[in-house]
Amino acid sequence: MVYKSWLLRPVVDGMVYKCRLLRPVVDGMVYKCWLLRPVVDDMIYKCWLLRPVVDGTMYKCWLLRPVVDGMVFKSWLLRPVVDGMVYKYWLLRPVVEDMVYKCWSLRPVVDGMVYKCWSLRSVVDGMVFKSWLLRTVVDGMVHKSWLLRPVVDGTMYKCWLLRPAVDGMVYKSCLLSPVVDGIVYKCWSLRPVVDGMVYKSCLLSPVVDGIVYKCWSLRPVVDGMVYKSSLLRPVVDGMVY
Repeated sequence: MVYKSWLLRPVVDGMVYKCRLLRPVVDGMVYKCWLLRPVVDDMIYKCWLLRPVVDGTMYKCWLLRPVVDGMVFKSWLLRPVVDGMVYKYWLLRPVVEDMVYKCWSLRPVVDGMVYKCWSLRSVVDGMVFKSWLLRTVVDGMVHKSWLLRPVVDGTMYKCWLLRPAVDGMVYKSCLLSPVVDGIVYKCWSLRPVVDGMVYKSCLLSPVVDGIVYKCWSLRPVVDGMVYKSSLLRPVVDGMVY
């Protein structure tokens, strides 16, 4: 590549850089950028300060090649404005459990909470997810969770994959808001242990004939037989059945 460059010593954010002002072409885009060698968190980066236009958005960003958890990333540190929110995030291409992700590490504020999260476009069980990996604190508990928006049987779900402790039990669960037979459910897909039995279950709060149910859809094994069942606790005239 042919560069028109200068050897500059500017001061950026109070730091003195030995850098070059370059105008390279990356992926067909012309950048007005700086090649900097700053020290960030005691790590020396070979990085670019770019101001590209991506999807009509102007970014102040860094192209860094840091080492995170022993992995080398080709990444971008961007500070864009998305839906009126300012993000400090990384575009990483790590390998997680033999899967390659195109993902973002974001630190957004949602409902007043700060998240360290990943937006992944992964393939899980043959399904493509637009998802978030969040490490949130809910009710004083730290959750490693996924916010997924998969398409299952043509239905779009807003769901969480949580590993919370409920009533002293640890669940591998999914909070879904699907529409089944025209009914909107607030539900959990749980794998709890009840009376020593492992259930593939769903805790639903559907409305049937105007009645709100707190119920479980269980598939237990009793005497070697598999049952498809529903345990309902409806409220009728203010009484729980």
